[in-house]
Amino acid sequence: VEALLKSHGSSARVRYLAGKLPGSIDHLREAVRLQPKFGQAHYELALALRRAGRQKEAAEHFRLFRQHAKVVVEMEDPLLERVRVLRV
Repeated sequence: VEALLKSHGSSARVRYLAGKLPGSIDHLREAVRLQPKFGQAHYELALALRRAGRQKEAAEHFRLFRQHAKVVVEMEDPLLERVRVLRV
């Protein structure tokens, strides 16, 4: 995770992955700041906030999760993009 943060720290997906570590609320906050419709990140943030006793904030992120539950955010991968272009 540390290597990904160094090379792709501005990626919402990488921040989400880093946020799955215990005590990483800041990474999850950054993930939803970078991608406000990132449902999975809102869900993980809501769980972390609930564990921290911040129920009101957690409720807001649970609401945002329900609103954006089907949004998929992928990590930028230039090689994968070149393969996708070739598939067409």
